[in-house]
Amino acid sequence: MPVRALLLGTPRIACGAEVTLLPATRPALLLAYLACRTTWATRDDLALLFRPDAGDAEARIYLRKLIFRARALPFAHALEVTEHRVRWPVPSDLGDLRRALAEGAWAEAARCDGGVLLEGLRADGAPGLEAWLEVEREAVARSWRRAAIAHAAALDARGAASEAVVWRQRLLEHDPLDEPVLQDLLRTYAAIGSRAQGLTAFDTFARHLEREVGSEPAEVTYAIADALRALPAAESGRGSWAPPARSAVPRPATPFVGRHDEVERIVTLLRAEESRLVSLVGLGGVGKTRLAIEVARRASDDVDGGASFVPLAAAEPRGLLGAVATALGTDDDEARVHAALNERASLLVLDNGETMDADGGPTIARMLEAAPRLRVLVTSRTPIGLAAEHTVTLGGLAVPDPSASVDSDAGALRDSDAVTLFVRRASRVSPDVLDGDEALRTVAQICREVGGLPLAIELAASWTRTMSVDALLAEIRRGSDLLRTDAVDVPERHRSVRGVVEQAWLGLAAEHRAALVRMTVFRGPWSLAAAREVAGADLDTMVALLSASLVRRIDDDRFEMHELIRRAAPSEPDAATRRAHARHTLAWLAAWTHELTAGDQPAALAVVTASLFDVLAAWHHATRHGMVDEIDGALLAIDQTVHARSLWNVGLDAYGAALTNLPLGPATDLVRGRLLVRHANVQRNVGDTDGSRDTLRDALRVGSRLGGRTMLEARLEHAKLEEAVHAYDAAAFGYRQVLLDATSGVDDLRSMAHCGLGNVLFMGEGDASEAMRHYEDALAAARRCGDQEIVTIALINLGAGHYDLGHAGAARRSWREAATIAHRLGNASREAVILSNLAALAEGEGDPEGARDAYERSLSVRQTLGDHRGVARILLNLGRLAHARGAIDEADAYAEASVATYESVDVPGDLAYALATRARFRVALDDVPGAIRMTERALRLGRAASDRKAMLVGLLGVATIDLHDGRSAAAGRRARGVAELAAGREEGVRASALALATEADERLAADAANGTPTGETLVAAAAAVSLLAEVERALRRA
Repeated sequence: MPVRALLLGTPRIACGAEVTLLPATRPALLLAYLACRTTWATRDDLALLFRPDAGDAEARIYLRKLIFRARALPFAHALEVTEHRVRWPVPSDLGDLRRALAEGAWAEAARCDGGVLLEGLRADGAPGLEAWLEVEREAVARSWRRAAIAHAAALDARGAASEAVVWRQRLLEHDPLDEPVLQDLLRTYAAIGSRAQGLTAFDTFARHLEREVGSEPAEVTYAIADALRALPAAESGRGSWAPPARSAVPRPATPFVGRHDEVERIVTLLRAEESRLVSLVGLGGVGKTRLAIEVARRASDDVDGGASFVPLAAAEPRGLLGAVATALGTDDDEARVHAALNERASLLVLDNGETMDADGGPTIARMLEAAPRLRVLVTSRTPIGLAAEHTVTLGGLAVPDPSASVDSDAGALRDSDAVTLFVRRASRVSPDVLDGDEALRTVAQICREVGGLPLAIELAASWTRTMSVDALLAEIRRGSDLLRTDAVDVPERHRSVRGVVEQAWLGLAAEHRAALVRMTVFRGPWSLAAAREVAGADLDTMVALLSASLVRRIDDDRFEMHELIRRAAPSEPDAATRRAHARHTLAWLAAWTHELTAGDQPAALAVVTASLFDVLAAWHHATRHGMVDEIDGALLAIDQTVHARSLWNVGLDAYGAALTNLPLGPATDLVRGRLLVRHANVQRNVGDTDGSRDTLRDALRVGSRLGGRTMLEARLEHAKLEEAVHAYDAAAFGYRQVLLDATSGVDDLRSMAHCGLGNVLFMGEGDASEAMRHYEDALAAARRCGDQEIVTIALINLGAGHYDLGHAGAARRSWREAATIAHRLGNASREAVILSNLAALAEGEGDPEGARDAYERSLSVRQTLGDHRGVARILLNLGRLAHARGAIDEADAYAEASVATYESVDVPGDLAYALATRARFRVALDDVPGAIRMTERALRLGRAASDRKAMLVGLLGVATIDLHDGRSAAAGRRARGVAELAAGREEGVRASALALATEADERLAADAANGTPTGETLVAAAAAVSLLAEVERALRRA
């Protein structure tokens, strides 16, 4: 289907007859930039434009990801990418304008007026791109002005003066201070005898000029105006058409931010015959007026009578009819108003409709009946209540996902409408306050605290003149009354967020206010059933709260409350409400267990994590009040969410609170045993092996009392812990105990034990044949139990066994079957694991491009899931691939991103491995001091976490530094020692160590042949000698 870019005004994409808004994201901005260019752009130029803050390698990595994301857009199929250049050669309205200008086709060029080039798009953080946007916008505006002036002159020349007037009015709408255009307009008015219209235009211009620049019109302009005044009043308008005086749509001083979907939806409604009356409803300060102005600007071209803006807040004493009459330039006789509206198709924007009296609705109904081509857009805090009304409810601006913001790059944060608004407003009062990505992450938190409410965001941003964003966030969380202003150009009703919100509460009936107080117990979205069960809110109550914009419907059966509404509640929910909330929420969570484990996992995770604050509030209440059954029912769903999203701190907090608060005794033994196993599992995942071991002792004691599955789960987790610390004999003993004691009905645990035992036999004893037998048994047990998730795990492990034996075809078959099941289950986390495995397979087969593609696909899935630990692991693999092909800068950039991500999830062993790996890349870049610091930290972290692989790679890093500094003999000895310690356990590290030892031997032989002296001293600066010795002793003991 042909694609056309509409770049003038709010950027859109036309695919055949369908027109969609261009997303306000960096990939879309890349396409918009390329569409404006049409010619090839070099990758180096694009990298510099989009990431000027990064080094060359990091910027190129960012660009490659950006191109990858751009290609995924449904309309980007024409994007052409080569090794060095990129272009998107699609036709566009900007191209039409340029062609018409080149051909001197003034009428055609003038009709290309779609508005400001790429209106609403920003390039925050990319000053070069921002400067390009500014220059291009000015150039397009100048070009269109030249065409429109020439077209108006041509219309004058052929006697079409009335049409020339329209074009000159449009020119003045673009620039109200364009005096040469005003002079031409006044001359045309004089020529056709339109004295009154000409003098009105002159007076309007003079007021603008005085207000904006404190100046007066030029002498020649005064002379033309005097000539108009000299015309006989009786001749005014005689024999020629002149447009009626209408109240122009305001032109705000600040750019419009976000709301692209809402604009498109409302414009579409207004174009439809069956929706001539649209009410834009929302809380005060949510941006209804600003959105209505943008809609009016977009929709005014659809109606030959244009748009009239009618502010109703100050309409008294004349009321709605009088305010409309004033805007139309007629008297307030209803028949005359109807006649004026009926002259031509027009749009009437009524702002602050909640101030209308009881006759307001019927007055609007009569207007619509009298003027069939009239469209009416009303902004109001509550619906008008007419049968013909179509209501659009407006919520806050989009804010960044709290589960993803920690590791989001600055570009992704800037894609948020709420963050964009804050940054723009803050830059006006304190341009340097938002220096760095950390400041942007804090801004994202501020925007979430105020629920994306535009008024609150703007008022918060104004405080950056006097305090940092960190201090501002702390003050907002403390409830300080910062969200206010004394600015004289801000309407009184919008000078305080607290005032807006308190007024909303006061406007409720007592029973509705009481129900809303109870609903503040919800910390996330809730259903109608939840409102009824927890808050006692019936359907009438919900309708009243929705009408007052105090709650908002976000889909068919889910509602939410703005955070600022919650904070302004006059009282707290009572104990009965909190207990009802805990019971309902944990039962709701338990109902998601199947989807989280064996259904549409990404969708289930999205729903559950969106309600995570609600879930945790319910969980903690339940643990404090002994709600054992509710905790037990929700446990598996919480555990799955923690693992799928790497929410380790959430798991530690939730399980720790339950274990602390629940009383000891037979009534709680069963759930306590399950909690202990899961708590130990999370402790192991964050590298707290000592804590995990202590927790498992308690789990085993509980298991010994209860026996059965509780005991088996504790033993299985204990064996996993021993495997994690490379105590392979103890791990094998634990897995064999599980297999010995497991009876019928626990084939899922048998399968997991067989998998674990296979891993131990492979890594600890090198017994491949016995390991493969256990992998096969694991798969058989999984198929018997029928749990497809367990089958997937068994297939992944079986494939890994085949891979380690060099059976690439068998490995691929196992992993593909696993991928098919995972996809059918919607288990994205398993798909990500399989993609990583297939990437390793491609590496082994000498296909680095295939490996990179699979790793990048796995990375994308893990980023979608919010799996930060998995993201860090894949980034390190991509760095390793880049290092292998000699792209050291790129490798280091990947490793740097991996280290930063591991820092955020607090897994010391993994962080140590990433640091040790990056240290080797820094050596290749001749940054030995940096490599030394990273290696020493890696060794200390690895030793503290008893992480064998991290310690081995750290030692290999010391050998790499030795070799770089000319200590070839010491490097060779250390590398061979690492290879010996890694044999049968960490084969990848062993291969790297042997390669380094060979290189050291070759370097030593070359030095000897050349007579070059070689050093034998250990790298004492890399890590204290005692630390190296301690690490080596620890490895040999293990």
